[in-house]
Amino acid sequence: METLSSGMVRAVAQAAQSVVTVWGGRRPISGVVVAPERVLTVDHVLEGDDARVTVEGGHKWAASVLGRDPSSDLALLRVEGLTSPALEVGQDPALGQPVLWVARPDAVMVSHGVVSAVGGPVSMGIGRGMERGMGRGQRLECYFRSDAQPYPGFSGGAFVNLNGAMVGLGNAGVLRGQGVGILASLVVETVGLMAQGERRPHPFLGIGSQSVRLPSEGASRRGLLVVSVDPESP
Repeated sequence: METLSSGMVRAVAQAAQSVVTVWGGRRPISGVVVAPERVLTVDHVLEGDDARVTVEGGHKWAASVLGRDPSSDLALLRVEGLTSPALEVGQDPALGQPVLWVARPDAVMVSHGVVSAVGGPVSMGIGRGMERGMGRGQRLECYFRSDAQPYPGFSGGAFVNLNGAMVGLGNAGVLRGQGVGILASLVVETVGLMAQGERRPHPFLGIGSQSVRLPSEGASRRGLLVVSVDPESP
């Protein structure tokens, strides 16, 4: 137990160097330095294209949104002059793996647990994001769930393994009251595209529908009534 405890302390100390506070809405959230002068956080809390980033010691940096991917609820910020080190990214976690959720809503805070589920998709109808279309058929394709307790401002913090490497980005808004992590592989892919000004392609049908009861007595007694078609959709 002493060895495990010491390892967890080291992992938190390593990750905390790369976890920052992000001010981009009505309340502070967390963010993770993923490259020089680049901070990754969740998208649904950001209310505009400008934000502020606070690092250990209280120094504040001006930040601007470099890229957004609402379907994965990720946003990449440009923070010129930021000197905090980038956090190492590890592999996607496995079921039963211990994880530490390191966040900085103000000071560094930590929650811990195990990975209890890996799956997807899950509806992305969360918070202010619904105003931008999240929740209208958009889903987080893959994620993991942990019993690590989310606290206010934990969204955007890093899920790390016992070596201090990030295995996912924490999101406290997907499943209310539950810890959800956006898988490291999805984070790496999405960040790479956003850094180039691109977005991940997300398949969708592009219709509005409602369930209706069919008059027939066949095997299918319910169907979908198409009530709208989105412009320029498939």
